[in-house]
Amino acid sequence: MVTHQSGSHKKWHHAAKNATLTVPFHAGKTVPLGTMLAIMKNAKLPYDVWID
Repeated sequence: MVTHQSGSHKKWHHAAKNATLTVPFHAGKTVPLGTMLAIMKNAKLPYDVWID
């Protein structure tokens, strides 16, 4: 659930895990690989969850 937005960054909160994750949302731009890897690491979700 999105709990807060500051400019182009949204903060997501997972109540069950009591975890917050900040994700950049820049229209028309791709998230850089390093940023995406950091988001994936901070989300603490298995890699296969991210692959469609």
